[in-house]
Order: sequence, then C-alpha cells, then structure tokens
Amino acid sequence: QIKKDLANATDPEKGAGMIMYRAPLADAVARFLSLKMHEFISVQDYGAVGDGVSDDSNAFRAAFAAAKSIGIKKVWVPATSKYYKIKDVVVPSGMSMEGIGRRRVYSTVSATDFEGTCAIVFDTTGTFCMAFAGSNDISSLNFYGVNKTCNGFGPGSGGNLFFTDVSFVRFAAGFGGSGYTGNSRLWNCHANQNDIGIWNFVDSHFYGCEVNANGSGIDMQTGANDNTFVGIKNEWNTGSNWIFYNNNNNSVLGGV
Repeated sequence: QIKKDLANATDPEKGAGMIMYRAPLADAVARFLSLKMHEFISVQDYGAVGDGVSDDSNAFRAAFAAAKSIGIKKVWVPATSKYYKIKDVVVPSGMSMEGIGRRRVYSTVSATDFEGTCAIVFDTTGTFCMAFAGSNDISSLNFYGVNKTCNGFGPGSGGNLFFTDVSFVRFAAGFGGSGYTGNSRLWNCHANQNDIGIWNFVDSHFYGCEVNANGSGIDMQTGANDNTFVGIKNEWNTGSNWIFYNNNNNSVLGGV
C-alpha cells in the first residue's frame, strides 16, 4: 500500500505529500516535499518536450498560468538535446523565466545550431514568438526568430524588462518591439543577425552587451531618450553600428 500511496500523483496528502525534506543547515525546518516542489515550476511539468518538432506553446502557457495561480513568480526552462518550438506566447506581467543549462551561440546558420543550448525557436506558423507583458525578468535563454518576420518583443510587450545572458537571433528587431520599450535593463546580452539589433528604448540601461552582424546595430529613433550604453561591443553590422536620430540624453561609455 505504501508503494501505491507514494505513486499517487492526485491526492495532495500522498505522493510527495508523504515525504519530508529538510535543507542541509543546522537551523533548517523540515517540510513536506510537496510544499518544497511547489516553489518551482518548469515548462516540462506541463508537457513541454523541447524536441525541436513538437509545438510547446500550450505547455509554456500552462506553466505561466499555473505559476500565477499559486503565487510563484518564476518558470524554469531546462535545456534539452534540441530546442523548444513555440508561437504567440505571452509572459504574464511580473513573471520571470530562466533557462537552465544555456550555452551562448556566437555564429549561427540555422536552428540546428541552437540544439542543446537552452533555446526557444519561433514556430513560423504563428504571428510572433513571445511577448513580455511587463516587469519580466528573463535570463539564460537563446531566442531564434528563423526568418525575421517578427520582433523579439511580440505585440503588447510592456516595459520594466530585465534581460540577463539572453540572445535574440534572426528577428526583425532583436531586443525591441513595434513601439518603445521603457525603463528596462540588459546585461551581457547578444543581438545577432537581426534586421535591427536593439531598437527604440527609453530610460533604459545596457551593460556589456554584444551587437553584431545585424542590419543595423543599435537604432534609437525620435523620442528614444535617456538611455545609457556601457561597455557595448557593437560591430560588423552591415549598416550603421549606432543610430541616434532626433532624441536626447543618450550616453555611450566605453565599448567598441
């Protein structure tokens, strides 16, 4: 009977609800393993397979919805041997998403170059890959747009976005959407082979990013004011590396 109870995944008082967990510290408090597991949600918990073929969009949506419903603020995306294929997914406001096992890809030819790197690849039957509703913290992920038909920030994306160790490759605009992105931060990010690497931010800061082999590198148009770029490696773009047109108070410190 104990084996059956431990294998029970539907009764909250059985399965992980029968097992105690205590962190390896003298002052740690023992808790049921089920409570510990509820601190974390992975897209794989909701059916994402990351085989490079299956549409994992609904699994991502379900993971975000579940996290939001129980007050968890972060969803994990474990690396697979291939990549996740998604379309038209919105990260809810205030939700974070972090990859596990990301490996940066410097130069790419196709989606196969992202296999095993903790990558999210646009399913081109959709309208966009992923939108960020606002106040999102996104880290340790690669995004591949395939054919540059959509922006890295999908329709309805908001501001107050934080990206750390994230790559956007082969989008129309890599880091950017159809409007302006405000009050955001990028750390150690990479924009490569997009029509525009970084596009139209306001009141934002960029640190240690690499922007290369895009149509244009960093493009700030009318009203894209009050941004700071620190230690940016912005080179080898086919058009201009830096474009500042009809805006104010943009600072470039160090970098290439």
